[in-house]
This record gives sequence, C-alpha cells and structure tokens, in this order.
Amino acid sequence: IGAVYVENRTRPGCFEESDLELLTVFGRQIATALENASLYEELERSFYETVRSLLAALEAKDEYTRGHSDRVALYAVGIAEILGLPKDRLGHLKTAAELHDIGKIAIPESIINSPSRLSDEEFECIKKHPDYGVRILRPIRFLSDVLPIVRHHHERYDGTGYPEGW
Repeated sequence: IGAVYVENRTRPGCFEESDLELLTVFGRQIATALENASLYEELERSFYETVRSLLAALEAKDEYTRGHSDRVALYAVGIAEILGLPKDRLGHLKTAAELHDIGKIAIPESIINSPSRLSDEEFECIKKHPDYGVRILRPIRFLSDVLPIVRHHHERYDGTGYPEGW
C-alpha cells in the first residue's frame, strides 16, 4: 500500500533495530487503516448500487413515476440546503427521498397502473405503501434514520395524510 522512508543525513546509521520495529508497527497500522477505509468506500458504493437497483425495479413496475424518486431527492436536498439542514443529514434525506415509494413494489400492478381513478378500496391499498416500504427497508440497519421519512412522506399539516393522518 505504501512505504515509510526515514533518513538522517547528519548522522548516518543512527537508527537502531528498535526504531525499525516501531516504524514497521506504525506502517502496518497505517496500511490497515487505509485498507479499512477502502473497504468501507466499496461497501458504501455497493449499498448505493443496491438502492439504485431497487429503484429500477420499482420504476420498471410503475413507468408513470419513472424519474420521480430522483426528482423528489433533488428537490428535497435542494430545499434542505436552503433551510440549512446539517450536511450529515443531507445524505439520509437524499436516500429517504430516493426510496420513499419503494413500498409500491408490494402493491398489485393493476392498482399501480390503473388507467382510471382508483376506487376507495384501491386507494386504501395504495395508502399501505409507506408501511410496506418500512418493512422492506427495516432489515438494512444502515437505513434506520430514513425509515421515519419513508413512513410519513404522505402526511399533511392539515391531518389528511396517511398512514397516521397527522
């Protein structure tokens, strides 16, 4: 991964075996830290590739909303930046916005792609997609901070939203 070079031009040969051992330990710790950082970056990249795959699966089922999650993420993060949301929370918001409709995977295609207005029964089914989304994402511990956003993305200030109606 790298090398450590130590030299003293004014006193050649001044380093002892214990100095070499100390530098070797130090070098191994640095190498381990760099390798761990690389593995973490790869894991994070794989996670986001998985998120993109889930979104592609949803959009394949519901062509009407193609690009919808990307647009929601773009607007949500843009508004959050203007409002001064801390940078560490912007990533959670972006992921939540991208995944907010993932629960629609559990909704029958006949309802998702209905050419006409939904019946009351069909709409009750659609209203379950936030909870389905939470069930789908809950096993991914990394996403625990986004679950409340996914679950409550259809709530309204006047209390007419769902699933809680607050």
